[in-house]
Amino acid sequence: MLDASRETSTARGYDDVHRRLRLLCFIRDNWCCVDCGWMPDCVRDSQLYDLDEPPLDVILEELRRRYNRNDRHLHADHQIPIERRPDLRRDLDNYRTRCNECHGAKTLRDNVPTTGRRKEQVP
Repeated sequence: MLDASRETSTARGYDDVHRRLRLLCFIRDNWCCVDCGWMPDCVRDSQLYDLDEPPLDVILEELRRRYNRNDRHLHADHQIPIERRPDLRRDLDNYRTRCNECHGAKTLRDNVPTTGRRKEQVP
């Protein structure tokens, strides 16, 4: 669900350069989530039946449809969050392909404050 108070993606720095890096990330990672292995159906089917990879526009259209239906889709995630390393914002080596579910889980983990204390062990 979109947050109405949140700026647009372009206003947050996701411009044409980011969109190009995003595609390069997906291609490098074979359109596959680095955490759970999920990939778009058209890519999975082409691999399953030993076919050539679908054309870029076919893959992107499937991802758009999935995003619009709120189905699983792909994100180009910054492995090291921009807040911690803004200098890596446009570094392809800092991008990882993650499905929206794994991306959300990683974002939650990245935003959990660390207190430096360990949980007490229950006997």
